[in-house]
Amino acid sequence: MFGKTLFDCLVDDRRVGRLAQSLLAAQARRHLTHLDRQRPDRIQLHTLQRLLRRAQRTPFGQAHDFERIRRLDDFRRLVPLREPADIRLALERPGQTCPPSSLLVESGETTEPLPINWLTTGLQTAHRRLHQIALAFVLHARPKASLLPEGIAWLGDGTRLIGRPPCSSASLAAQRFDWLIRPWLHANPDWHFPEWDCSTRRSRSFVAPHLLIGPANRLVQEADQYPAPVAVLASRSNSTPSCEAVQRHFSRSLILEMLIRPEGPLAIEDPRFGSLRLLPGLGLFFEFLPLDRPTRSRLTLGEVRCQEPYELALTSPSGVWACRTGLHLEFCSVQPHLIRLLAASVQNLAPVASQPASPATERRIPGRALRYGTTDIPAPLGRG
Repeated sequence: MFGKTLFDCLVDDRRVGRLAQSLLAAQARRHLTHLDRQRPDRIQLHTLQRLLRRAQRTPFGQAHDFERIRRLDDFRRLVPLREPADIRLALERPGQTCPPSSLLVESGETTEPLPINWLTTGLQTAHRRLHQIALAFVLHARPKASLLPEGIAWLGDGTRLIGRPPCSSASLAAQRFDWLIRPWLHANPDWHFPEWDCSTRRSRSFVAPHLLIGPANRLVQEADQYPAPVAVLASRSNSTPSCEAVQRHFSRSLILEMLIRPEGPLAIEDPRFGSLRLLPGLGLFFEFLPLDRPTRSRLTLGEVRCQEPYELALTSPSGVWACRTGLHLEFCSVQPHLIRLLAASVQNLAPVASQPASPATERRIPGRALRYGTTDIPAPLGRG
C-alpha cells in the first residue's frame, strides 16, 4: 500500500469495479435504445449545421459563404467535391478549414488518400461516442462480461501525432473514452513522446484485460501478450480484409470490427445483425456518390438505396469538407443503415464532374444564416 493514493486503492478494490460495471451496463442500455430510436437523416442535417456554424469564421468558411448556407442544395453549390490532394494543401495551414488546433494527426496507413487531419475537440468527441456504442454492443452480446474489474487495453487507432500535444499524452488518450471507464483503462497507443507512461490515471497494470481495442495489424502482432480476452474491437480504415487475421488469433473472443479513418470513425459491426452499421450521430456528415450513374449526384443518408454501389465523401470536424475518400460501399439495409465494403482502389480516384459555384449562382442564395434548432431546418431527408 506504500506509495499508493486513495484513488489507486479504490481502483484496485474489486467491489468498486463491480459497482462501476453495473453503472456501465445501465449506460450501455441507454446508448443502444438511443441508437435504435434516432432518425439518421435528421441527425445528419443537424451535424452539417453544427459543422458549418463552428467554421464560419475560418478562411475556408468565409471564402465559401458558410453564413449564407441554409439548405443542402446551398451546401452542394458552394462547397464542391474535393480531391484529397486539394484539401490537404488547406489542412497543412493551421486554422484554415477548422478552428485552430495545435496538433496534427497522421495516419499509419500508407494507402490513405488523405493521411493528415487536425485533432480537434469534435474529433475527440466522435471517438468517445464510438467507444460508448462499442462497449454497449459488447455488453449486449456478453452481458456477464466483467470488463472494468479486469481492465480494458487500448492500443491506439492507427494514427500518429505530429507536434507536441497541448496536454499530457495520458490525458489526451483518456479523452477518447468516457469518464466512467478511464480509471480501468490501460492505454498504450503508438504515440512517441518522452512523457508517455503507458497508462492513463492508475499505477496498476492489468495482466489479462477482458477487452482489447486497437488496429487489426497491431492486435495480431501483440496477440501473445493478451491471452483469451472476452472481446476484441479491431479497427481498420479501408476495404482490405485485415480483420481475418484477428479472428484466427482470437478465435474464442467476441470480435467486432470498427471502420475508423483519419477523418473520424464511421461504422462498427453490430452483433445483432452481423454487419457493419454506419453511425450517423458521431459528428461527421456523409455524402454518397453513385458509381453506376454517368453524372454522380451527391446523395445524403436518407436518399441511398440498397444494393447500389457508392463512393463515400466526408465532411468532418477535423477540417475536411466534402472530400472524396475512395472508399466504396453498398447498403445491405437502410433501417438500420448496414453497409458492406467493396473492393476498391483508394490510390487512383476517378474524376467527378463537379464544378465550383459561380458568383452569379452564389448571389441567388438568401443572405440569412442558418440557425440550429429553428424553423429554418427543412423536413427530414427522404420523408416527403
